[in-house]
Amino acid sequence: MPREILIPLPDRDFDVTEVAVPWKLLTEAGLRVVFATEEGATPAADPLLIHGVVFGRLGARSEPLAFYRQLDTFVRACRALGYPESPDNNAPASTGVGPHPMNKRGRLRVGTLVAYVMPARGRPNLTIQSNAFVTWLAFDGNRCTSVEAEIDGAPQLFEGDKIVLAGGAIMSPAILMRSGVGPEANLRELGIPVVADLPGVGANLLDHPMTGATWRAKPGVLKPDDPLVQTTMRYTSTGGAERNDMQVMPVSQLPARGGEWIFSIGTVVERPRSVGRLTLQSRNPDVQPRIDQRFAEHDEDVGRMVEGIKMALEIGSHREFEGLLDGLYSPGPEVFKSDKALADFVRSTASSGFHPCGTARMGTSDDREAVVDQYCRVRGFDNLFVVDASIMPTVPRANLNMTCIMFGERFGEWLHQGVV
Repeated sequence: MPREILIPLPDRDFDVTEVAVPWKLLTEAGLRVVFATEEGATPAADPLLIHGVVFGRLGARSEPLAFYRQLDTFVRACRALGYPESPDNNAPASTGVGPHPMNKRGRLRVGTLVAYVMPARGRPNLTIQSNAFVTWLAFDGNRCTSVEAEIDGAPQLFEGDKIVLAGGAIMSPAILMRSGVGPEANLRELGIPVVADLPGVGANLLDHPMTGATWRAKPGVLKPDDPLVQTTMRYTSTGGAERNDMQVMPVSQLPARGGEWIFSIGTVVERPRSVGRLTLQSRNPDVQPRIDQRFAEHDEDVGRMVEGIKMALEIGSHREFEGLLDGLYSPGPEVFKSDKALADFVRSTASSGFHPCGTARMGTSDDREAVVDQYCRVRGFDNLFVVDASIMPTVPRANLNMTCIMFGERFGEWLHQGVV
């Protein structure tokens, strides 16, 4: 899926004791690849480019917010309330309100399909198989020998010297577990023969939990064709241990249950303490895995979202919005009675920021919960790799798109150089 927001991995996000050494091997050169300067791209030639740099092939840029009325109003309200401004959200020391870097040209999203797959379609050594659903992997000792997939509903076997899973933080661990690679107890309960007992498969499910406040808009303000997101405010929560551990982000329009369109200002936890888990419900590939994200389970996450909701309400109630908004839609008046009522609201409404990760995380050889090593190789296997958001040891303080592209760039280098 093409994504629009391009914020790279913040400095030191994965620089923790148990993963720092293997992680640096993946990221240091990978960041160099992703932040490659495109020939001829300069601020003079294209003043919308983020500090004159194009992120690889994706063409990241910050578009003027004046194009979209309610988002420009959000910036003006934040400015009036004294929040700092950040003209470049990819600058290392940036914080505050400013435009999101976007991988767009006009209304075209330059995602990985457009930037990577389409230019390579004609290569004689590349086959792209559509309508394919991977069911499981086959093994011979410590080697993965083949992948079985349903092609238009019919099973088909694909053999290879190297098998790379890139199904994302939900499907990559599900494929591993269906194939007998995962926590032994769970696999035996489902009658799956155990190939390798790796308890970290499906564990450590992380995301960016979010909730928010919504408003009704005056007639003609909200337009379904307007971009959903183009700006955000990053900040450090009160007592926060890390800089920019939170975001408050406006969403141009959302459909309400009654059919009307509403405006939203969401609060997003960038470094949550709550940790979920993904497990299989059945060996049947058609049965989806159970996703237990456990949002707002940790009191620190709840406290930060309560603070974020208060900020969102303050911004949305500012006089800058008087000509656009027509009253609060949610939360209702009963929520404002106390912080406890706000906390209850957070617990009942916290949902996914659509950034799941961590379910096959990287780690050192003495870390029993680690699933892959520093080369993204699955523990105990010679030729099986996972290269997607699953391998993140923790969730970064940024959207995952840019970091995942960096993984692919770096692993591609290793394949080309014969490192793996």
